Amino acid sequence: MKKRHLASLFSAVSLCVACGGAPKPTPAPTSSNPSASDPSASMAPQVTRLSPEELTAVLDDAMNSVNNGDLTSAEEQYKEVVLQAVTDDETTRRIVAEARYNLGVIAEWQGAYDDAKRHYEAALTLEKELGAAVVAIGRIILRTQDESAALNYAKGRLSSQTDSLQLRNALNRIRVAANREWESVEQDSKQILRIEEKNVDAMVNLAVSYAQSGRHELAISVLNGAKAIDGSDPEIYLRLALSNLALDGKLNARLALEEAVGLPQGASAEVYNNLGVIYHVAGDFSGAEIQFRKALARWPDMLAAHINLSNALKAQQRFLDAKASLEKAQNLAPQNATVSYNLGILLLDGQFPAIEDIQRFKLSISHMEDYKGRVSSLSDDDPVHAYIGEAKKRIKLAEDAAKEAAQEAKEPEDDFGDEDDADEDSGTDETEAPPEPSDSSTESNDASDGDPVSDASQGDDPSSNDDQPTDGDDTGGENP
Repeated sequence: MKKRHLASLFSAVSLCVACGGAPKPTPAPTSSNPSASDPSASMAPQVTRLSPEELTAVLDDAMNSVNNGDLTSAEEQYKEVVLQAVTDDETTRRIVAEARYNLGVIAEWQGAYDDAKRHYEAALTLEKELGAAVVAIGRIILRTQDESAALNYAKGRLSSQTDSLQLRNALNRIRVAANREWESVEQDSKQILRIEEKNVDAMVNLAVSYAQSGRHELAISVLNGAKAIDGSDPEIYLRLALSNLALDGKLNARLALEEAVGLPQGASAEVYNNLGVIYHVAGDFSGAEIQFRKALARWPDMLAAHINLSNALKAQQRFLDAKASLEKAQNLAPQNATVSYNLGILLLDGQFPAIEDIQRFKLSISHMEDYKGRVSSLSDDDPVHAYIGEAKKRIKLAEDAAKEAAQEAKEPEDDFGDEDDADEDSGTDETEAPPEPSDSSTESNDASDGDPVSDASQGDDPSSNDDQPTDGDDTGGENP
């Protein structure tokens, strides 16, 4: 049976498909002796069941719906497979497991994580060695910052089937995501490849372990070998990009990520997010925005993508939209220091007519003070100190301007006396023209004049690795 891959949030998703035309439902046999006393018996609805060939045709239709962006139809088609199958044989059970798994992927894309876990568990009930489902559940657990629970889940699944290569690969993938037990990842991946030389999942895990220890050239070589065997896994391209970036191969990194987003079923949230970072660094802010939105379509709660989207919108002078994106990030992670930092910079630099300037600058300081309080170690040269100083300077300028305007409003008009006195004092009938208005009164209200931090490309990341793509495994939500 031919397999296709539907990109999930974190890994490739296998989907069983087969050739065939449109499904042809076959009525289930009805009783030949309906009760004569029950005239409605002959009107009972007929329940249809589909053959394995017909089920795989529905899976084909579902995959086409995914490719066309019609997730509603895809979800209905996957549910049809579940409802219309008779899981008496191994082939049909595997087909239904694939449908259940992909229902989990769609639920995850929609942010319905409990539903996603339910579908993944149902898939594992039908196909106990479906490693991709173990990875998906483990990653959902990791979002609660409970690395031990995620690892224990994967190890528990493997405990009853210790010879399963799929489940061993799944455990290694969770180890990678949790950033733990790297030595075990490398050793076990090598052992799997001795058993099955072209096991792509093991090759990817091995390559990541090489990259983690700085052996990026070796990682790239292994990843290219995996790509030649089966290039449908977006994880391959993400890891190629990260290793190329580590070797300062920015062009190769961009090409790898662009190849991933061109896969038939699209890429993962991490791929879209990191390609958006590369576009942002290159100054293509609208292109970056598109990629960050695609990342959020795959992972609605991806904190990094919300923050990065805000910065792309800010760079396009769409300050209200940028603020809305950061507020979504704040709702997801109220105590996150990076969110506070970016809100502070946005309020300092952005234009918000509905917020009075002094109030806006005070809000900016408040967010940056929150950032300072949430960072474990803050250096004296952290740029946040300069931003707070700049905000205070603007508050002083705005207050001075307000006082000057109020004073001018209180001053009485000049008393020129009667016309005779005026003529006598001046010796002429002409009056002196008022001075020409000066534009100096607007300077204190122009936040960008002489502003060292107003550039939208500056001050958006409190970390030392500005504008660097990441593997997206962390849940802290960093900036581009």
